[in-house]
Amino acid sequence: RSFPPKGSVLLLSNHQSLLDPPLLGVSIPRQARYAARSTLFRGIFAKYITYMGAIALDREGASAKGLRESLKALGARQALIYFPEGTRTPDGKIGTLQRGTGLLIRRSGASVVLAGIAGCFEAWPRRSLVPMPGVIWIHYEAWSPSESASRSEEDMLKSLTEKLQQTFEEACRRRALYMRRTGWELPRKEGESR
Repeated sequence: RSFPPKGSVLLLSNHQSLLDPPLLGVSIPRQARYAARSTLFRGIFAKYITYMGAIALDREGASAKGLRESLKALGARQALIYFPEGTRTPDGKIGTLQRGTGLLIRRSGASVVLAGIAGCFEAWPRRSLVPMPGVIWIHYEAWSPSESASRSEEDMLKSLTEKLQQTFEEACRRRALYMRRTGWELPRKEGESR
């Protein structure tokens, strides 16, 4: 509903798990490219993500080459999935957004859509080798920088962080409602009481 079917779109999402990129990719109504940290472009995985159209970024998100490639994709009216935190969360919460995000928003002129992902952290946290069963919910909202947010990079990132947090909280709320309605219970560890 909130995702433009054509034109340049910058999809900004919280980053909980390795599940996030493929789930975002299959949940939107069009093909998208991905921004990925440059350290992922090694070995056989590099061939896969290059084939998928990934763009290499420094973890801080502000590399000139990565920014140029991202702007080129958006200039070609493509959709770009971008994780402004720069890395997966260690605790399930939204972290500090990287400074290159505001620059990308300003220079691209792309439509901005926020995605709040809830449940991926529980299904496959950062330190786990394999995913666990779980309920994952993605909530999308269009976002536009307000007049005050367009004055400085810091103001824009503050406004964006607040809205991304609200989008994430809405995803958590909807996930919890779904779980209650369906009677879904997360698997318990051995010896854990219900």
